[in-house]
Amino acid sequence: MDIYAEAIKPETLNRQELGDAIFDKLKQRYTAKEQIIGPEAMRYHERMIMLSVLDSLWKDHLLNMDHLKEGIGCAATAARSLVSTSESPSTCSRR
Repeated sequence: MDIYAEAIKPETLNRQELGDAIFDKLKQRYTAKEQIIGPEAMRYHERMIMLSVLDSLWKDHLLNMDHLKEGIGCAATAARSLVSTSESPSTCSRR
């Protein structure tokens, strides 16, 4: 959104007023879009966006858990190799 095209003058507003002005303009656009496509279609799009965001965050979480699991495994392998130096070199150094 171009705030200057929307007749918002940031140099004359404090931070709170600027945030409120931008929010009001976005709310107007959102309402106009809802009137164009209809409330049912708007709810459908909201659900799809929410599911997409949730899916992406869940995938990130699972990837982080894999990294954590790998790190724990590497630490355990390193601890074992201190006890027994006859083991083959750890594959955890590959990253």
